[in-house]
Amino acid sequence: MKNLTALQQELEYLGLWKFAGAVMYVQHKVLGLPDEKMHFVRYYLAEALCDPIFRTWHFFWRIKNKE
Repeated sequence: MKNLTALQQELEYLGLWKFAGAVMYVQHKVLGLPDEKMHFVRYYLAEALCDPIFRTWHFFWRIKNKE
């Protein structure tokens, strides 16, 4: 493989490398996350993938349960 870190090699081996890149793209373009913050997807994949889903759910939950 190319000159990649062990985690990057594992993501590529599992077929998640392009998926992680797509998540980073969405976080940058849609959610407005700065470029310097997108590297967290590679190191904390589960948290980074769940966060946008949770934030969306929580937004609608707050609207529904507004007092």
